[in-house]
Parts: sequence; structure tokens; C-alpha cells
Amino acid sequence: MRKEYAMKDATLVYTKDELGYAALLEEMKHAREVIIITYNISEKQNRLLSCLKSTPEDCDISIITNIPGRWETYYGDKYRAQAHQKIQVYMTKLSPKEFGKRASTYFNFDNHGKIIMTDSSIYIGSENFSEESAKNIEFGIISKDLDFIALIKKELIPDIMAQSIPYYEYDYTELLLEANMLMAAFFSAHNELVDEIYLFDDDWRGNSKYYNDKYDLLSNSSLSKLGTITDDCLSVANEMTDALAEIFGEDSPKYTQACRQFERLEVMATQIENLISEDSIVKLADFNVENHIHYLLETDYAMEAYEEELDYYVGLASDRASSKLYELCEGAHQDLDSLLEQSNLFYTLYGKIISLFSGQQLKKVSPTIDNT
Repeated sequence: MRKEYAMKDATLVYTKDELGYAALLEEMKHAREVIIITYNISEKQNRLLSCLKSTPEDCDISIITNIPGRWETYYGDKYRAQAHQKIQVYMTKLSPKEFGKRASTYFNFDNHGKIIMTDSSIYIGSENFSEESAKNIEFGIISKDLDFIALIKKELIPDIMAQSIPYYEYDYTELLLEANMLMAAFFSAHNELVDEIYLFDDDWRGNSKYYNDKYDLLSNSSLSKLGTITDDCLSVANEMTDALAEIFGEDSPKYTQACRQFERLEVMATQIENLISEDSIVKLADFNVENHIHYLLETDYAMEAYEEELDYYVGLASDRASSKLYELCEGAHQDLDSLLEQSNLFYTLYGKIISLFSGQQLKKVSPTIDNT
């Protein structure tokens, strides 16, 4: 395979007893992204890896490296033991958790290339991301050509990553975080709707709840929010179910249990969607008492509601608007109660799927990395 790229604004760097890409180490302190491709790292020194730890919390870090001394076939226990020891050093030092939530590590056992880049500079040369490289005579090119950097990131890096083994065969910790965040959002959306459908009074008997048939509080935005978050929760629940298939296998009882729960969750989501679209609920959410009063004054009472009689007809219009609201509230009462009930059931079952998922080992190191 051969790929060629033309570039501008580049500087040739020749070094001995220092790192040619030292300037990029300073840039990493403010970088949005750092990508390292190296044949090896230092097994005993940590200064360069500490530079990665000093990057901003939201910086994306990607490391692609070979592991010298790792063979496809080992001829004797001595070489196998030596390789195992070196592999464990690499696995320990390059664990993504060492660098933050947005770090990714890959291993490519055909790689001999060296690239160190941030979102604003790139070094391509002979130096590894290793302190020992500073002792050697090394050559490299540093460029700040943003078009070239973008091209390398778009065309070359994904190609190398696709040929590499990720540190984790799977890592579902972010999925669990997303699931819990959506659960909190669903709880908030449900309670927002409850506050529009029911009113609460504090008296000597304690807190009492009664159905709201007096105020036009039900809003389309609250209904839409509940529907959107329901869809999002269902999508994430589907991802968690698929993840359990990878963790346990599709024949496992836990995966079967998750599938059944997800099927029930789908039914509930459909019921929530249908109820939100129910004619009685839509009409109540669309109704606005003040707008209806103006409508009556401009149509039914337009001829009579002159200055001397204005207050009288405003009162009539207000009474009619209140009666209309009461009628719509009563018509939607049963459907709204059903919506809240289904919402509660959905929330409870979604929580059970999260509990089943969170109780599993959500990270698995790729078993092909250590082949000893």
C-alpha cells in the first residue's frame, strides 16, 4: 500500500540529544486533540506520557503503538515470558483510564511509523514517542498546515485505526452513563407533566393532590419532551440489550431476560406515543384561556362589547372560556391518567434494564493483545 500527500508550510528538523517534536509537547497543554503513532514507548520513563495526562479534560487522545518483542509465534518459554512481561508493561502504561475519559489506545503489530500531532501541529519523522529517542540522531518534518493536518486526520488515521486492535474489545461505561442521564431526564419530564396535570395543596391534613380542571397548564412542550426522551431511552435500552449479547452471548439467560424486558419497554413506548397524540390530550394542550377570551370578544361579542359594556362581555367570555377549559380537562382526564401510569411503568422497567446492565463487567481488554 502506498499513499502520498503534498504539503506546505513545513520545517525539516534534525536532532541529537533532544526531541524533535518538543514544541508539540507544550501545545498538548491546550490541545483539543492529540494523536500519537509510534513504534514503541519508553518502558522505564514516564515524562512523555505525563504530557498526555496534562492535556485538558475534554481533549481527545489516541495512541497507536506496536509492542517490540511481541511475536506471532514463540519458540520457547523464555521468549514467551519476556514478551508477556513487555506486553504487561505496555498494557499498564497505556491503559486509557490513565489519561482520562476520552482516551483511546490501539495496538498495531505491523506499525513502524511515527506521527505526533495535535489539532494545530504535526510531526512526521523517525522519532518514537519515547524518551530514549532523544539520544539518537533523528530527522522529521513539523508542519502547521491545517489543511494537511485535517487530511491526515481524515484519510490516514482512520485507515491505521481500522487495522489496529483497540485496547478494549468492548467498553460500555459511556453507554451506562448515557442511560443514567436519560433516566434522570425522563424522571424530570414525567414530574413536569404531573405538575401540569395535578395541583397540590398543603393543609392541616398534609399534602393533597387533585386533578387540575381550572388552569390551562398542560403544554405541548412538556408532552413533546416526554415523547422525545422516551424514544431516546428506548434507543439506549436497545443498545444495552445488544451489549449484553456481546458480553454473555445470545444464548445466555441474562440476554434472554433483557430481550423480554426490552420488548415490554417497546410496547410501553408505543402506548406513551399514542396517548400523547390522543385527540383529547392534543386539544387540551392546544387550548389557551386568554386566546379563547380574545377570540370570543372578536367574534361572538364584537358588536356588543363597546366601552360601557366591555367589562360585562369580558366576564361572559371569561366564563365561557373557563367552561370550555373544564370540558376539555374532563375529556382528557382518563387519557392523562393513563399517560402518567404508562410513564411510571416505563420508568420502572427502564431502571430494571439499567440495573441488569450495570451489574455486568462493562469493559473487556482485547484478548488478542497478549498472545503469550
